[in-house]
Amino acid sequence: MLKALTFDQVHWGNGQHFHCLARVCPLLQWLTFVSCLGYKLQDMKSMLMERRNLESMSPIKRIVSCDGYICWRSRLAELEAKEWLDGALEFVYKPQSSEEPGWDYLTRVEKL
Repeated sequence: MLKALTFDQVHWGNGQHFHCLARVCPLLQWLTFVSCLGYKLQDMKSMLMERRNLESMSPIKRIVSCDGYICWRSRLAELEAKEWLDGALEFVYKPQSSEEPGWDYLTRVEKL
């Protein structure tokens, strides 16, 4: 059974596709996002809460976000969602910069 998923360069349609993760892969425990766009931490929190309410789904234990631009830094609701994520599971944010050596996909995920 699938326990870990990595999404590379996926656009989440302003969060509208995130809820799908709540209902797939019953044993899923880890999610990794590399260079993904179109989602907010509030979308992530909603998906995790929905998944926790489903008896047939195991809870996500770890999320790693290796994204270049995240809009949540300056918004209060997003900061609150990040605080919730930090307390609910292992949430790792790794900013990505094309100016740093080794910013490619394999370098970002090889130590996860």
